[in-house]
Amino acid sequence: MSQAPLLPSEHFSPSVSLHSGRPATTSLEVAKFFGKQHQHVMRSIDDLRSNTPESFSASNFGRAEYSDEQGKPRPMFILYRDGFMLLVMGYTGKKALAMKLAYIEAFNRMEEELARQKEAARNITQDIVDFPGSLSITPSSVADRKPLRALVSSWAKLSNAPFDACWNQLKAAFNLANIKELPQEWIPDALAWVQAKIDALPKALPPQPERLPLYRNGCFYPPHRNRSHVPGPQEAALLELWQDWTRREASLRQEFMAMLRELDARRGDLFSYAVSDLGRNADTMFSPQCLLDSLFQSRTEAEQRFRQALDDASLHLRLSLNVAVALGR
Repeated sequence: MSQAPLLPSEHFSPSVSLHSGRPATTSLEVAKFFGKQHQHVMRSIDDLRSNTPESFSASNFGRAEYSDEQGKPRPMFILYRDGFMLLVMGYTGKKALAMKLAYIEAFNRMEEELARQKEAARNITQDIVDFPGSLSITPSSVADRKPLRALVSSWAKLSNAPFDACWNQLKAAFNLANIKELPQEWIPDALAWVQAKIDALPKALPPQPERLPLYRNGCFYPPHRNRSHVPGPQEAALLELWQDWTRREASLRQEFMAMLRELDARRGDLFSYAVSDLGRNADTMFSPQCLLDSLFQSRTEAEQRFRQALDDASLHLRLSLNVAVALGR
């Protein structure tokens, strides 16, 4: 009997790829897949890193960068399997469960594929050892590998992936601990392998229509380029409100974060105790999963919802300003 798909077709497919030779995903992909803002996912990961042992954080969360729509570098995290599982532990609901299962299946498929490639490489190595005749293998030089490095660099830029992650995928595909082990005779195959990866990338989207620009830093566009621009009465009133809102928003954020710091101080070390010792607590009336969800999720969700409310209010005001500018009111 065939199984029903875990996710509706309108969802993105989970993205799992090799980073440093290990299956992993990124905070950016998790945000897209679960329909969350990337900045909120980044804050959740920072909370986890500050409340888990350093050895766990170092091996399960890695810092990286990606290029945004304007080509500017932005921070993100690389999430290995255990780090991903800890992050999504707090994502609840029937829909979230199906999405987590889909991601777990993607991790399993990547691990199975990695194991298959390693087994195939071992078989090839054994065939070479057992080959009765003589086999000439010429070590490659830096100059020999220069076209390969250039092609991998193009692959990394086109896929918005770190160069090291693409380089490590190449080494894993050819079962190499170090790229210096790549023989000259294998370079054409390596070039073909990387080119196939580039060819498999999604095609670029067609040019999108220009969007109505938003207010930035209290300045409006396009009239801010024209110093002779005179705002209309509605625009002037909205601009005055925007300046007042900017001051109030900063004060609200400071007061809220001060309250959270006070909460952290009074709560003490409950987070670190829960992570390290909860499994041995047999007397609690709650399940360990329930307690972990409560500890990790409640504080993070409170902060995220507060920040989201302020961001939404700012966005609404900026959009109103844009409408006033566009209509000349």
